[in-house]
Amino acid sequence: SSMNATGCTASGGWSGGRATSGSTTTGAVGATTTYSLTCAGTGGSTSKSATVTVASGAASRFPLRVEAGKRYLVDAQGRPFLMHGDTPWTLITQLTETEIDQYLEDRRVKGFNTILIELIENLYSDNAPRNVYGDAPFATGADFATRNEAYFSHAEYVIARAREKGMLVLVTPAYLGYNGGSQGWYQEMGQAGNTVLQDYGRYVATRFQAYDNVLWVHGGDYNPPDRTRMRAIVNGILEVETTRLHTFHGARGTAGLQWLGTSETWLDVNNIYTSKDTVIAEAQGEYNRSTMPFFFIEGAYENNTATGTETRQQAWQAVLSGATGQLMGEDRIWRFATASPTWQSRLDTEGASTLIHLRTLLESYAWWTLVPDFANAFLTGGMGSSAARAPAARAADGSFAIIYTRDIRDLTVNIGLLTGSQVRARWYDPTSGSFATASGSPFAATGSRIFRPIGNNSRGKPDWVLVLDALP
Repeated sequence: SSMNATGCTASGGWSGGRATSGSTTTGAVGATTTYSLTCAGTGGSTSKSATVTVASGAASRFPLRVEAGKRYLVDAQGRPFLMHGDTPWTLITQLTETEIDQYLEDRRVKGFNTILIELIENLYSDNAPRNVYGDAPFATGADFATRNEAYFSHAEYVIARAREKGMLVLVTPAYLGYNGGSQGWYQEMGQAGNTVLQDYGRYVATRFQAYDNVLWVHGGDYNPPDRTRMRAIVNGILEVETTRLHTFHGARGTAGLQWLGTSETWLDVNNIYTSKDTVIAEAQGEYNRSTMPFFFIEGAYENNTATGTETRQQAWQAVLSGATGQLMGEDRIWRFATASPTWQSRLDTEGASTLIHLRTLLESYAWWTLVPDFANAFLTGGMGSSAARAPAARAADGSFAIIYTRDIRDLTVNIGLLTGSQVRARWYDPTSGSFATASGSPFAATGSRIFRPIGNNSRGKPDWVLVLDALP
């Protein structure tokens, strides 16, 4: 896109001004949005306007859908969608449009295809609930009935730019907040009343209806005693459109379907919200509960309670335990900290920079056919426990298997469960994406064999991935 007006010419980006209004139309593939921008003129004393069009790509993966009996999300082309995400919760409120572009492009280059954000933010932004331009979401305090178009136009900018980069946006329309307190909007939602909240749901659904890259996230760090406030927003959205998917983000240790049950028929996608010690256990619970797709929505944050290795550990444990994807988080990124250390200084953390290799490996295989080895019939020794537990998964047809180990240890594997006459064994470095053939490979596909990494990976860390392929 480009802007061509005196004082605000830009090429390939939206620098020099901010969207003040927009009109949206929906095409055969997705959204084409035309914004009117106000840019500083000479000396900043006058203003000029320019029109910029952000058009959808020719082969969008959106909207996503679920299909009966499938444990994974399906894209618009009928292909499995592996969610590979980050959690920039305060993206809409903390960043200018230029900074939004910087962040999104960085994440695109690093292989992220999903982000999780708050539509309205009540505490952690520098000027909450206002965005960086001073726009509040509501004209009157926390009155959900008085929506401020300037604020939601800026929010649209985020979703539009993410779509341009092929990203799914998990949008939390009204984050409830830890224990229903000041972090979120649970108390204000009670004051607004369900009639107003349902109208707010209609508003946000209509406002972003053109964007097929939205997946709605209800709740937010809380299992609300009064579900009707949350349900009112859901019902408002469903009055307008029923093609976008919905999930629920509850308190830590609570999975969406586990807490809501089957009575909340709007729930399309399940998720787990864990500590770094409980990923596999909670994934196993949801895998056994239902074939509804689930993903790892949140765990320990890198540079808070998780190291780079533990950030990888959580992600690999989730996807090898049946999840249709995973989201990482970083302590300064989620809040877009402006005080040192700043969010910009944390763009290249170990977790963010290395998790692309998870996506690369899985997407080179039919990852959606993997069946978790919860019973340890395949990985029979070296499983470990708690946070160090090694997840193993084997393709339903026995053609390949993947095992992640956070530590250098002996892994006893029943390779006789793979098909074919031989098994190729390779060590995959989760920090570089490189392979090393295991000594003695290929092996006869019979009985059990012990595999052990020969040393630390390219980052000097002890975690490795064992990839086993059945050969004729």
